Amino acid sequence: MIETVNTFKYLGLYLDSHLQFGPHIDQVVDKATAKLSLLYKTRWLFDQETALTLYKSLVTPHFDYGTVVYEVSPQYQLQRLQVIQNAAARMILLEEEYFPVYEMHEKLNIDMLATRRCKSMVKIIYTCLHDKEPSYLYDKLKPVNYGNRVTRVAASGVLEVPKTNAKYDQYAFGFRAPVQWNLTKVELKSAVNEIQKHSSKPAGEEYLAYISLKVDSLRRHSISSLLSA
Repeated sequence: MIETVNTFKYLGLYLDSHLQFGPHIDQVVDKATAKLSLLYKTRWLFDQETALTLYKSLVTPHFDYGTVVYEVSPQYQLQRLQVIQNAAARMILLEEEYFPVYEMHEKLNIDMLATRRCKSMVKIIYTCLHDKEPSYLYDKLKPVNYGNRVTRVAASGVLEVPKTNAKYDQYAFGFRAPVQWNLTKVELKSAVNEIQKHSSKPAGEEYLAYISLKVDSLRRHSISSLLSA
């Protein structure tokens, strides 16, 4: 007999019956908060650069794991994660609570989590389209096809967005990926293109400087401006 449960852990992700990922966000919040609490207690031992490195090493991986899956969570759930990063930024910079969030991220040269999730999804889509791997994801990405006609839309690499009949269909990679790819600004695609192109090569100073300039120009905009049509 198959047991019915409301929450089930699979490959490190907590799946719930409504696919809202609330239980998973709860787990991420608990783990990230525990690590951040440890950093708070020892912050006086480190300079700013070391504190930022520790945050990226100990806390950020909890946000990144499974982000492409749980990004369908309601905004209020995702905002709980951003609140933790905001607190971490204040701790690293030793700033007061009223200090603007975007300025703190700018000072530390880190992305807001919404922007980070967007870039993660775009990199996965790019890899699928160019390496055709993994096949079970690549098969879900189909370019817009107008038969034998060569149109500007087809030539630009726009993907076909499948029709959906149910709310949960919109949570699927086959729907979200084309929507994300088609809405992402050309500048962001170009930055990901360069990162992927050079990822297998030694990261020399020139390359790091170039990528830094590319990505920094994107960080100056909110996620809404990055995804505006």
